[in-house]
Amino acid sequence: MLAGNPAPDTVIRWCGIDASGKLRHGEDIAGQLPAATAVEAVVLPTHYSLHLLELPRQSSQRLRALVPHALDDRLLAGGQQRHFALGSAADGKTRVIACDKAWLQRWVAVLASQGLSLRNAWPLVDLVQPLDEWQRVQLDDGVLLVKGDQSTWFDSAAVASQWLEDQPVHDLAWSDIYGDPIRSGAINLLQGDLTPKLSLPFDTRKLKRTVGILIALFVVLTVGSLWDWWQLRQQATALQRELRQTFAAAFPGTPIVDPILQLQSQLQAAGAGQGSGTASGADFTGLLQRIDGIATGTHLRRLQFENGQLQMELATAEAPALQQKLAGAGFKVDQQPGAVGTTVLRVQGGQK
Repeated sequence: MLAGNPAPDTVIRWCGIDASGKLRHGEDIAGQLPAATAVEAVVLPTHYSLHLLELPRQSSQRLRALVPHALDDRLLAGGQQRHFALGSAADGKTRVIACDKAWLQRWVAVLASQGLSLRNAWPLVDLVQPLDEWQRVQLDDGVLLVKGDQSTWFDSAAVASQWLEDQPVHDLAWSDIYGDPIRSGAINLLQGDLTPKLSLPFDTRKLKRTVGILIALFVVLTVGSLWDWWQLRQQATALQRELRQTFAAAFPGTPIVDPILQLQSQLQAAGAGQGSGTASGADFTGLLQRIDGIATGTHLRRLQFENGQLQMELATAEAPALQQKLAGAGFKVDQQPGAVGTTVLRVQGGQK
């Protein structure tokens, strides 16, 4: 309950709900208030005034700009020194709570310095549910009387009793006024410039190092993935180039479009052109499949299949190694000179 001078040594009356759900209350200076996960303030009537205005329908921002002019002749202090919180009345009028702006700002700052961040600030009158009989909230600073939409504040309890005369009155305790202000249509004073800033439930400063490590890890993984992709692409390009070179060496002068499909077609045509029936495209394909793994890495100049014999022309320097590999795999291989700097290996279709 905010009243008096905003300072850490000002005594504040408070109530709260503990972990067991019980209502607790007491009085402490602002610097020694109990810790709380959520803090809401109640402002006494001595620090605000309530007004009903007939204003055109506008956005809250435009209404807040109109209010100081509409209340210019009702306020003792200038509009620039006042803070205005707006709400709706049942008859369509605009309810306005006006209070000292600097005073409320200082209280927000004092509580924040003690680790207590205000979530809402309510005028005391809005926490009393309106009834058809007088209700009395008696405090050390004075007495608040509420009946229906009427409310009045007395600095003296004796004067309040005299004013009531013999009218019935119901005295309210903390538990009577504690409830849900949102449902009762209460006006939150923390509007406009005093709207609380959104705060996260954790200290972002403690996460800077973790976030930095995660970002660095993400960058490393991304760069690594791009490097692997680039290497695979280079390998694929090299394999495609080697395939085209092999096809060009095997079938000189043939335009290359799709070397794989063209190679299959040429092999079938070569096999179909053999009149003996013993040297078919299937024989050529089978022979190539058997020696495929052995000749890996060898650069062929020419490839020819005839009468069940595969002729492979390659650089003379590479011929002995390939001949040795083929012989070790059980193929019958002999060699003869080819063009300048080349050797022709003749591989029989069968194995030894």
